Amino acid sequence: MRLFIAADINNRSKKLIEKKFKLLKSELNNDLKWVKKENWHLTLKFIGEASEIDKENLIKVLKNIEFDSKGQYINFDKIGAFPDFERDNIN
Repeated sequence: MRLFIAADINNRSKKLIEKKFKLLKSELNNDLKWVKKENWHLTLKFIGEASEIDKENLIKVLKNIEFDSKGQYINFDKIGAFPDFERDNIN
C-alpha cells in the first residue's frame, strides 16, 4: 500500500480552492481524473510503498505528536498531481 501523511482542509478553504479549480479545469487536458472535493488534503510527506506493519507503526508514532493548528493559515502557491503533471505533458 502507498502511505502518506496528510492534513485535512476545512470546508471554507475547499470552497475557495474549488473556485480556482473551475478555471484550471477549463484550461487543462480533459482526460485528467479529478479527485472529489471531500477527498482533498494537503500531503505533508509522501512515504511510498509500505507494509501493514509499517502503517501501524507510523500511526502509533503520529498519535504521540502534539499538534495544534487552530488559528493557523497556509498559503498554497502551487498544486500537484499524482503521479505528476509533467508525465502527461499537461504542465
